[in-house]
Amino acid sequence: MAVSSQTYYGSGTVYEFAKPENFTFPSTIADIKTLVETYCTAANQIGYLKNGFSVEVSTETLEDQSDLGEMKISLITRENGTINFALFNANGETLAKLYPTAKTVSGVTTVGGLNGANQTDHVIVFVAATKVGTGASATQTVFISQGKNTSGFTLTWNPDSVEPFSCTYTMTPLTTNGEMFKIAEVSELPALPVT
Repeated sequence: MAVSSQTYYGSGTVYEFAKPENFTFPSTIADIKTLVETYCTAANQIGYLKNGFSVEVSTETLEDQSDLGEMKISLITRENGTINFALFNANGETLAKLYPTAKTVSGVTTVGGLNGANQTDHVIVFVAATKVGTGASATQTVFISQGKNTSGFTLTWNPDSVEPFSCTYTMTPLTTNGEMFKIAEVSELPALPVT
């Protein structure tokens, strides 16, 4: 494997949609490119990012050793993943897409009410704006996961600056073996969002 010239730098565009029934997460570069061409549309773009996009994976471990130290073990026993981003622009309809108890009907958004919570997993796709390479070999990082925004939110109106709308998604496994996300360098992506 050659040393990568790719870096985690810059920002990009984030897309979000309710996971369709029988949705299959891509397993090849070609499948990821098809997913971007199909789902990274203007209708699924949820806003403009402010301060980038971040993914955090944390673990819980079991560490133990024999009484005399002859044998030690260190095992990952649990993985947790979160996706964090903030939107420069948002409104009530954005809240309804991003928060399980929010709903918009006839232009009025209502937040709250666990009985009516939408427990559907949502697919999150982030496409980095930064391209590595030139011409047909230029690649962009594509990140794909699923989850829910279960951490709540804060709305702030500030007279001196725009306060971004922060979102935290708890990742849910893509498969029964616990995969949390897919990430790949994909070439020849269309201009985004796809219209």
